[in-house]
Amino acid sequence: MIKEIELKLLPGEAAIEQVIKQRAAEKCRLEVNEIKDIRVVRRSIDARGSQPFYLLKVEVYISEQFQPEPSIIKGLKPANGKKKAIIVGAGWVVISQHWN
Repeated sequence: MIKEIELKLLPGEAAIEQVIKQRAAEKCRLEVNEIKDIRVVRRSIDARGSQPFYLLKVEVYISEQFQPEPSIIKGLKPANGKKKAIIVGAGWVVISQHWN
């Protein structure tokens, strides 16, 4: 099961994976050893007050490991330069530079 949660951490805490995992376990009301994997989806800074905070949006993998999606680059063939590409809608700047 995957849960998506937001964490508010101090700058020193946001760099340590074990602290992120501990805080995620507290927020999900789980034991740390129940969490199989954690993936940070978004990281932003809240600097409105005197103490800045990191706001992390994380995916918590509870009963399964994180499986990355397969790369689409592996299925592409290398370009050999035999065919030319035609770009439509490039704008006036590109066209004017091409003719000069």
